[in-house]
Amino acid sequence: MVRRLNKIILSIGLIVSLLIINQLVFKPSAQAENDCSEVIVKSYYATNNAFGGKLKVGRSIAVDRSIIPAGSVVKIKFDNQSIDDQYGGVYLAEDSDKKTTSCNIKLLIPFNKVSQWSDSTAKLEVIEEGKNNAASVNAKIKEWDDIVQKIQKDDNNQQANQQQANLEDERYRIENNILFYSESGNDCYDDLIGAAAGAGLEEDENLPGNDNEDVISKYLASKLSKEMSPKAAKIFTAAILGNMQHESGFNPYNMNRQDCDYTGTVCYASYGLSQWRGGRFQALMKSAGMFEEWNRNNNFGSNGWQDADVPKVSINKQLDYLIKELTTSYKSSVFDKIVEIAESSDSLTVKVEKATVVYGSNFEVFAGADDPNNSSRINRIKHAQKMLGKIVVGDVCNLVGGAINSIFDGDEVIIRYNDSAATINKIFQEGKYAVFRQVDDAWAKKDSSCGWSIDSACTEMAARIIAMNLLGRDTRPYSKYSSGLDINNFKYNTGCDTDRAFSEMSNEIEQDKDRSDELKTVSQSTNYVKDVLNSGGLVYYYARSRTGSTEPFRKNHAISIRGFKNNKFLVGDPGDYSNQKSPDYSPNELFSEACWGYEDGSLNCKIRGTSVYGVWRKGEKPKQWKYDK
Repeated sequence: MVRRLNKIILSIGLIVSLLIINQLVFKPSAQAENDCSEVIVKSYYATNNAFGGKLKVGRSIAVDRSIIPAGSVVKIKFDNQSIDDQYGGVYLAEDSDKKTTSCNIKLLIPFNKVSQWSDSTAKLEVIEEGKNNAASVNAKIKEWDDIVQKIQKDDNNQQANQQQANLEDERYRIENNILFYSESGNDCYDDLIGAAAGAGLEEDENLPGNDNEDVISKYLASKLSKEMSPKAAKIFTAAILGNMQHESGFNPYNMNRQDCDYTGTVCYASYGLSQWRGGRFQALMKSAGMFEEWNRNNNFGSNGWQDADVPKVSINKQLDYLIKELTTSYKSSVFDKIVEIAESSDSLTVKVEKATVVYGSNFEVFAGADDPNNSSRINRIKHAQKMLGKIVVGDVCNLVGGAINSIFDGDEVIIRYNDSAATINKIFQEGKYAVFRQVDDAWAKKDSSCGWSIDSACTEMAARIIAMNLLGRDTRPYSKYSSGLDINNFKYNTGCDTDRAFSEMSNEIEQDKDRSDELKTVSQSTNYVKDVLNSGGLVYYYARSRTGSTEPFRKNHAISIRGFKNNKFLVGDPGDYSNQKSPDYSPNELFSEACWGYEDGSLNCKIRGTSVYGVWRKGEKPKQWKYDK
């Protein structure tokens, strides 16, 4: 009995010992248990730290030592930039305070500044965790200057490495026709597709591109660039295009009714850009929301829909399904392999060849993919190589019309009737964009006999805003400072006369013809506007009244378009926004709404009832303007 009791006691002792060891060895640090990456920074002043040593402004902070051990070296970056410029940096956790709990910290600052301090949020990074004792703190104090120097040197090296990487990325993009690459992963395809639906078009009719291959290339490159580097996206897109050209000729409705299995006894209809068949074809149709209705209308039998109607699955839905397959069921066999090939040290030619073969062999599964002499394989590789130089990787919002380099995208400044010439000149010297408002009474009431009212002044105001910024001088109507215009003899018909305003300056500026009847989609309109901006011009835009549309286009209204940032057009708007800047508009807001509200309902999805044309300084309009047929 005693022997059994001793065994039980021994067993209990062993279990307790193991539990203690587990706590000592495996217990995570306090820092690991508590996420102190975001902190609230308070301030204080004292002379000695928690261990009797001397505190120092610029080095010392007080912490909750159960969370951040004493002797820890930390980096603090304040969310407020001005505070960070003054107080951000490397600090030593060497003091504690009863009121400092959880992730809050206290920053030692001069006594006369404590009362001026406001609690501030900051990001905190523990560079080296201390041992929570006096020896740890004193050792760090002794080496403090060397510690700070080393951290600064590491930061500088990291910045230099990043700059070098950025330069290499930029060089690669220039050499490989990559106009723009969006790290954020944003693109406009949802807007473009939605705009097409709102205008009564098929959803893929509004996608940017000159033909199906160009549309598919842009779509794939834009979407794939969210999953991988621009280099890999370019090579991957080329491999897909090389195979797709042979599979379907880029016809989204291509239906091969004699696609037989390898025995030649059972024939299925293969369909679409990648010639899906069987279960993959069903999955494509289901992803497009079309399978149930289509299947009811087409009997599936031994012929595998061989006699079925051709479904109309849009290009974007086919490509979305293709990317879904690549990133799920074909991830290891195709997706990961091609990314690995693209990032290898092989030459670009070899990378494209290998990627095309992997895609054809494992995704399209065509006969002869592994035979270097197979004509289908050879042709697929040739087409992929040919397309490589034409592929542009990046965010479609920035691809439509190319990169945007407008010189008129500076801050907007609102000027008034009585602002001096010096004020106007200063605006242009600082690279800003001058806008005047049609509600300025000095203009609206100047000559009531001509019918110029606050409501009707926008057209001429928009024209004069454009002229002023192009010429870099005052073109305000009736201003005593305005020069170069015959202000005294300035006349116009009832309401404002845009053409007359421009014709008075015809020796200094020139206009394109109105392109509104030619621009039938959002992408075409966006493309045109961006091309004007890239060539150093501005765009005059006038929209007819549209019932149910957003302001300011519920009434006839004119604006100037001056730049493009963050996927939106920057405008100079003569409308009244209570001294706030003119609103920015997405391509969809400007150009799809123009298809909605033409009051007799006869738009047919053209931007009729709207004027859209470029304006340049004299002699600066492109001599070979691609819009001139």
